[in-house]
Amino acid sequence: MSQINRRQFLAMLGVSTAASLVPLSFIIDKPDNTIKSPDVDPLAVTSESSITTSTYEGIMTDLEIAGRKTKMYGVAHWRPFVEHNFDTLDACIKDASVVIFEAPPDSNIIDNSHLAYCNTVFDLCKKYDKTIIDLDSRSSAAKNAEIVPVFAGTNAMMYGALRFNMMKFNEPIDKQDVLASLGNIVAGTGLTVASLLDESALKYDLRNSEDSMVRSPYLFNHTIDQRNVTLTNRLRQMNDYLTEEDFSKGDHVFVNFGAAHTRGVNFYMQHPVFRAVKSAIYAATYDLFDSNEIARFDHDGTDWVKQTLVK
Repeated sequence: MSQINRRQFLAMLGVSTAASLVPLSFIIDKPDNTIKSPDVDPLAVTSESSITTSTYEGIMTDLEIAGRKTKMYGVAHWRPFVEHNFDTLDACIKDASVVIFEAPPDSNIIDNSHLAYCNTVFDLCKKYDKTIIDLDSRSSAAKNAEIVPVFAGTNAMMYGALRFNMMKFNEPIDKQDVLASLGNIVAGTGLTVASLLDESALKYDLRNSEDSMVRSPYLFNHTIDQRNVTLTNRLRQMNDYLTEEDFSKGDHVFVNFGAAHTRGVNFYMQHPVFRAVKSAIYAATYDLFDSNEIARFDHDGTDWVKQTLVK
């Protein structure tokens, strides 16, 4: 087998690592500084933002989950959406027993573009004295882990290419060495391309909530799909952390998430085998980094009071 000294190895590793950082620029979200923070006091009355949407009305789904009448409203988390659909949102929350929402009132991760929508939901829940349940598995650690396949794939691809290129300077060339290098190139290229395509499809789903095509279940990520699988499983367990008294406070359980999530939940509710397979896959991957917490928030007239139901 051809030999590479330590200096050559470190040089190749450095170059391949540096090169693997390039695709990350396509994945890491960049802040949009053109969006202004809204005035959170009035309902759905905020400062202007640069985001505009059509008169999209969201996806309303009536279904039964864990034996409970459930109304699931898939939305676009933008100021124009909440202004256009305020009456629908108001009615759904007013008649709800509890509100299962994508963000908790004490959240510090809601970006400026989502504040108008989220704070309107919080204000309506306060107005009608509704409990907010936060059971989303979102996690910064899991989100950051999404870059690992791209980083690993590009690194393997570049390392294999550099190793293969250096073989001509090291005689004799070993057949196993050649196959190993080509294997790195092929596997690394495949992993990188698949990861970038997955991320591209993920971002499309996030930015086109009104698109009725469900592609997320065929992807592998935390931002949408793993959260959808976990959300579905936790919704099906709502009887474990909500009481009959909770359910008696309204006509339905109101589940309010972005449409990219409600489409996924609806899909997994209808495909239990697919859900079980994806649950097993994520158990060994993103579930290791996501949030296990389920919490409820009740307003005491002054502030939202948090009670952790599951840690």
